[in-house]
Amino acid sequence: ITGGSSAQLKCPANSQSLPRSGAITDCSCSVGHHGAPGSSCPICEREFYCPGLSSYLSPAAAPMVACPAGTTTPLGSVRLSDCKCKPGYEGSPAGGLPCDVCGPNVWCTNGVVAPCKANYEAPPGSSLREDCRCKPGWYGPDGGGPDGGGGGG
Repeated sequence: ITGGSSAQLKCPANSQSLPRSGAITDCSCSVGHHGAPGSSCPICEREFYCPGLSSYLSPAAAPMVACPAGTTTPLGSVRLSDCKCKPGYEGSPAGGLPCDVCGPNVWCTNGVVAPCKANYEAPPGSSLREDCRCKPGWYGPDGGGPDGGGGGG
């Protein structure tokens, strides 16, 4: 929050203005927030990032930019690199690889693929080790844990 020479302009929460600004519409949303000049500037939503504005010389709406398909972000994200693969997806958006649904018999978290153990299977899009279940005719603890070789059955 900055003010003019005689009276200090008080911008709404999560916004700021240049010195000597006199109108509430001179207030622009901070990074990680979005909205029109002078608005309440809510926090950036999941699956979006809010880079803010590069200049306060001409206040404009601070955009919410959608992340690539298959990615998500924490609330208040500010850059494209904050977009990470959703659980059950594999890829590396920062490395130029799109996030795609994980294939069968693997589980994916943080964009990394891990195979189910022998004699276990998982449906496409699995995100937890526990999604790996014994194949028909086999028994053992789900998730392919340390006891999980399974036996014929």
